[in-house]
Amino acid sequence: LLIIVAPASHDIRVVNYVVAINRPVRGLVTEVPSEPNRRIKKGEVLFKKDEKSNSLYLVESGEFVVTDERPGRKVFLSSIRPGGLIGEMAFLDESPRSATVTVKEDAVIWRMTKEDFLRVLLEDPSLGARLLMAVGSLLVERLRRADAALTSLSLSPTRQLDEGALQKAV
Repeated sequence: LLIIVAPASHDIRVVNYVVAINRPVRGLVTEVPSEPNRRIKKGEVLFKKDEKSNSLYLVESGEFVVTDERPGRKVFLSSIRPGGLIGEMAFLDESPRSATVTVKEDAVIWRMTKEDFLRVLLEDPSLGARLLMAVGSLLVERLRRADAALTSLSLSPTRQLDEGALQKAV
């Protein structure tokens, strides 16, 4: 799997077995260990809430839906499309999965374990730092969107989350 860390955009792209991470960092191309890509079918569950894992997934193609369960209903949290990352929180802190992720459209993903990442840090600290910054930037972007959605909820006279704000948050 090739990881390309390139300058300034705000998405991560997986194109023909090449992962291009566009973040505010200088360009670099290097080989990174990962498992071969995996094809998964619509309706399959990638992982369930509360499962233990230390893996991160890069989406090459397809779409995933992230949901949580509340008494009596399933709550939509986000949609992850090509170029997206899945499982970055458990990857970073090894806590149980915070949500369930299901395949919405047939998909191809790449898996990187924490061990793969630590190997990159040891063999190429500069690349490891840039990958960590890319994941951190993605988390900050998601947190800002979630903050905006919560602000929308708190300002709503009915205290109902504005659907437009929710879509922007995901």
